[in-house]
Amino acid sequence: MATKPIRVALVDDHPIFRNGLRNCLNTIPGVEVVLEVGDGLEYEKKVAEVGHVHVVIVDLFMPNRDGFDTIRWVTRNHPRTRCLVLSFKTDPVTNRKAMRAGARGVLNKSCGYDELRRAVMNVYNNEFHYNEEVSKAMRLTWEQEELDGKVDLHAKAATLAPREKEFLLVYAQHPFPKLKEMETILGLKAGGVEDLRRRVADRIGLRTREGMIIFINETGLK
Repeated sequence: MATKPIRVALVDDHPIFRNGLRNCLNTIPGVEVVLEVGDGLEYEKKVAEVGHVHVVIVDLFMPNRDGFDTIRWVTRNHPRTRCLVLSFKTDPVTNRKAMRAGARGVLNKSCGYDELRRAVMNVYNNEFHYNEEVSKAMRLTWEQEELDGKVDLHAKAATLAPREKEFLLVYAQHPFPKLKEMETILGLKAGGVEDLRRRVADRIGLRTREGMIIFINETGLK
């Protein structure tokens, strides 16, 4: 049986760049570009015509509705669609704003084919693409919170019980098992993994897998 393609949409106000990006993406096995639009408002109007989109690649600075508002709209109205930022401006402040809006990854438009392919696949398969752009954005958030006296990552890591630490190291490291799979890995009954995930989230103040991934990288948790 043939595998269904990863359905990708492009939201970028530069037609020439969008055309090149579409041609590039269509050379990736298993990827199909199903929609191209020039801004987020046009995406809202047209996405219903093509059906479910797995990954939408969004520029941040566009007329009518910019990338930040587009990501918020997609996250709110189509939560199964995952947003990947592709922008020329990817400084930590901009990246942090995009992540807070709901982006699952950030790429600079100068990235190469292999990084683009990995990002699309990671966002589709693992819900998140972790790279240096994302790391800088999250680090900036934590540095500001540390200055405000709100967070001490290493102190939070030290509060983890052995079972909570075990959960975190399994859940937030490749190949990113689903909660159901973790019941077998950790030897827990149905519902036990979700309870453990909730305890860990409360303990470290991070509720997404991507946040937990970065938490492990920043604290060196082993």
